[in-house]
Amino acid sequence: MNVETKLQGRNSRNQVTVRFTVKDTANNAPVDGVTIVIYDEDANPPLQKAEGVTGADGALQLTYSQCVDPETKTPLECSGRARKERYQDVYFITPYK
Repeated sequence: MNVETKLQGRNSRNQVTVRFTVKDTANNAPVDGVTIVIYDEDANPPLQKAEGVTGADGALQLTYSQCVDPETKTPLECSGRARKERYQDVYFITPYK
């Protein structure tokens, strides 16, 4: 699987909206039923931010609180994982700007 990420927007409450598109690397076809999990590894303990499942078009849009550096409080990318049975898990980083 290949996971494409695109920042759709940010609101005044420090929430970001990101669109995820998952395609099969063998044939570039959309992959439906992929679970996308977004988490903040810098939180102690790590914090799950959002979760969803791709549709028939291989796409999913999630809105979640932006990850921030615990010391400087500046925005950071979040970590993500895409999972589907019979596929290897894909780890990725989300956009934040």
